Amino acid sequence: MSGISESLAAAAASAPTNTPVQAILAMLVLAIAGTMYYYASPSRLTRIMVAAIANAEKVYIDALESGALSATDVHIDDIAEKMSSLHTKVSEIRETTLRNSLSHRAAFRQYLTGHAFALVECIWEVHDFQTRIEV
Repeated sequence: MSGISESLAAAAASAPTNTPVQAILAMLVLAIAGTMYYYASPSRLTRIMVAAIANAEKVYIDALESGALSATDVHIDDIAEKMSSLHTKVSEIRETTLRNSLSHRAAFRQYLTGHAFALVECIWEVHDFQTRIEV
């Protein structure tokens, strides 16, 4: 019995210990991973997307009221149709994100499958739409 405890003690003594550099490196890796998850999290990107579509709608309404877009303009139907399709897309993505946020497992799976890319793409579409209205 003492032979086993002596061999365990010798193994524990010869095991490498964590150096402060390794601990700092581990904390740095965890901080970077946490920051990446925060900035690419679907719940955060959904809030940005909803704010972007609300801002684009405000720009659209302001352009109509100021006369920059007139009701007789040929492109007004295309712009209204694009606004409607963006609203539908934002609503679908938001509903999916909210449904998956009820479960940590589903939210993490959603994150790993690249749902953040669909959110970023939709945000870009909304900003592009808003830019076309402003010009």
